[in-house]
Amino acid sequence: FLQAMAETGSTLPAPWVIAVIVSVGGSFATVTGFAMQATAVREASEDEKAGRPAKWKRLGEVVFSPRWIIGGIIHTGANLLADVGAYSLAPMSLTAPLSGVSVVLNTSLAPRL
Repeated sequence: FLQAMAETGSTLPAPWVIAVIVSVGGSFATVTGFAMQATAVREASEDEKAGRPAKWKRLGEVVFSPRWIIGGIIHTGANLLADVGAYSLAPMSLTAPLSGVSVVLNTSLAPRL
């Protein structure tokens, strides 16, 4: 890939551009993990209200279902990797405010998921 870019005279985007893309992508993954966890809690609550036996153990709002656990891994892992990647490519003064994208995405997408 890099050789093909060199042959055509193309250059890679500036590192800060890649950092912004990585940070926003991490925000999308974080919100996806949150949505998976919310769905798992909602399903467990619906089962409980309907009087059906619980499929998974609960501890407060924590539902020990595969969906809840995978959602936690996605939002924790994606956030960690995106932050480390973005902070290594651009100054923290640029990338740290982009963490707020997660709040905007969660507020706008959560009702639809």
